[in-house]
Amino acid sequence: MVQYHNIPASELPRLRALVDRQGMVLLQEINRAAKRANDPDADQRQSLMVGLYFYNEPVDDHE
Repeated sequence: MVQYHNIPASELPRLRALVDRQGMVLLQEINRAAKRANDPDADQRQSLMVGLYFYNEPVDDHE
């Protein structure tokens, strides 16, 4: 998780779209990798947890 407090509001739509696109690419790749777990020559299976979300709120300059 990464948190920033100085991102201009005008940048948020672009950053949100990037999270949407790249996050979906990551999930698709994870699904492809999971399908390979059924191969007879596959390594030991592992659990994996990935979190990707986008949340924004105004910054209080007085804090």
